[in-house]
Amino acid sequence: AQYSPITYTITYDLEGGSASNRTTYTVETATFTLTKPTRQNYLFGGWTGSNGNTPQTVVTIPQGSTGNRVYAANWGSYEDFCYGFKIDRNNSNPATRVTYMGINKDYNPVSTTWNSAQSKYIFNYGDWGEDFFVLAGNYPVALNRDGTEDYKLDPNDFSKKLDGTASDYNSSSYSGLFMAALPKAYFYCYTDTNYNYCWICENKLDSNFKAWAHINSSGNEVDKFYVPLFTARTENSTIKNNATSTCYVSYASNTSWNGCTNIGSGWQPWDKSISDYLALMLILLSKTTSMSSVLGVGRSVSSSTSSIATGSTYKLGRFANGVPGQSTSIVKAFYIEDLWGGVPKCLAGYINKSISSGYGFYVKMSPPYTGTYSSPDDHSFIMSSPSNNGYITKLSMSNTYGILPTEVGGSSTTYDCSRYYYKYGYSVRGTESDSNTYMTGSYFTTESKKYGQPCYRAPG
Repeated sequence: AQYSPITYTITYDLEGGSASNRTTYTVETATFTLTKPTRQNYLFGGWTGSNGNTPQTVVTIPQGSTGNRVYAANWGSYEDFCYGFKIDRNNSNPATRVTYMGINKDYNPVSTTWNSAQSKYIFNYGDWGEDFFVLAGNYPVALNRDGTEDYKLDPNDFSKKLDGTASDYNSSSYSGLFMAALPKAYFYCYTDTNYNYCWICENKLDSNFKAWAHINSSGNEVDKFYVPLFTARTENSTIKNNATSTCYVSYASNTSWNGCTNIGSGWQPWDKSISDYLALMLILLSKTTSMSSVLGVGRSVSSSTSSIATGSTYKLGRFANGVPGQSTSIVKAFYIEDLWGGVPKCLAGYINKSISSGYGFYVKMSPPYTGTYSSPDDHSFIMSSPSNNGYITKLSMSNTYGILPTEVGGSSTTYDCSRYYYKYGYSVRGTESDSNTYMTGSYFTTESKKYGQPCYRAPG
């Protein structure tokens, strides 16, 4: 007997749009992806239907699939499909200068409330549920040196694996690293005379949207990047981290830089695009440009400090801060301990050096990085930079260079609440100062105390 495969139908509701897509398939049809439709004066937000109720701009039907299918095109504007905010460049009050746009235009931001009875902050997610795609895709994990995940950690107690068994979080002999995973997000940032604008989306809606933090050294997009849960240390020319490690802050940046790359393929020092990603996400969640007003000032590390202990926040969840006004309190965000505060971090992809007249920014938004302060060969010159130190009053945002400071003259409680220090080869990620992440703390540590922290993006 001879048999023919069953033919299944694919029905489309394009709502006035047009697209050329197949209308039938069989179990033997090779894997195919739906072509995105177009519609004049509308933005395609994704397909819904047989793929679920959440719009997806990319829908692939693998060989071996069965059943009739129905897909509807979703149309709208950035406001319909994106999360967003704008920053009033002329408003000096951090608490009122951010306006929500898009999906979150009516959201209440995250906040923290001091509970004196428990002597700790209680974190409130506001209207940002943990199903928000960035939070849903953010988790703590033990990562092997080849970039594979060994096991996930209990998000509220790193001493346990997700399955409840004991983890290696405090083991100095564990060969892997303890990292926070952050999911891919697309950003469209731009600036006009009065505002900085930022749109954030799970899907690449159009060519304006970039996922710089999720581009690897081959130029390919990856689904997630990883950064350390605990401040990492250099040991035997490579990097290690655990909850009971001691980080020696006197290491030269090139020592820790080489230690990051020595871990293996796909590893490198933390870079500007990752710092921009974290900064923009925190502004989105908190609706302010003063991160210290939400999560605290962070841990101070003076220029004479030789080492700091790590791991004290291992039971404090995704976001945490300490006692108000205490510079010994450790900030934690996205499960990352000492995201600001603690040891300053040298940063790949950003060089601020002297030019023929003053100083200038050289930026590269994705790896690999071969340029140096003296020869920023693979970094693009972006613009002249402020030629004096001070608190930032104006930022510029762009998909070409991310976030850069353009004017100084504010204070620790106005505008962006962050210090800018010119003429450093890599930005200093101190507790008061960070010329690339704009997260506020209370104390600036010297340039000589910078330290490279690893990040991982899958190679290939």
